[in-house]
Amino acid sequence: MPLIKCPACERDVSDQAISCPNCGHPFKSAAAEGSHSAAPKTTNAGKSAQGIGCLVLLLLVGGCFLFANSEVQKDKDAEEAHPTCKSNWTLCVDNADMVKNYSDWTMAEVLCKETASDRAQYGSPKWPWLSFSTYLKGNDYISSGIATLIEPDAQFSNAFGGMVHSQVICKYDLRAKKVVDVNIIPR
Repeated sequence: MPLIKCPACERDVSDQAISCPNCGHPFKSAAAEGSHSAAPKTTNAGKSAQGIGCLVLLLLVGGCFLFANSEVQKDKDAEEAHPTCKSNWTLCVDNADMVKNYSDWTMAEVLCKETASDRAQYGSPKWPWLSFSTYLKGNDYISSGIATLIEPDAQFSNAFGGMVHSQVICKYDLRAKKVVDVNIIPR
């Protein structure tokens, strides 16, 4: 470690000192260097590279978003031009086709669950992860316009606070898009 002379008292002092330990005279160059040595130095080239990297990342994210939206719009346009079971339940082949492909089927499941929960006499029911995943075979949903959604393993509280396994059968009007009947059957 090299030594320098203090300009005030002329004693030998380390070139790393911020001030003279003898007289307290500050060293401007050492103080300035000490404050800069703790922080990493960023060059103009480094700042430019960071800026370009951020810009590229922003353009990539924006491009992905625009591409995804254009694909969704293409799907919507194709569905409007040539309706399928996805948008029109009357075009489904059978009940299974409707359950797997009709876009509003999830709404039927949610409304059935809400209606059954509202009818619970005691507490809140417990539902399996995928509620109302059971349906009737055949094509009567399309011919009648009424879908039967079945949840075989819901749990409803009884008057004593115990949970009772129950089957919930929900009738859903596809035309009116509303629940017409819910039966909760303890097992």
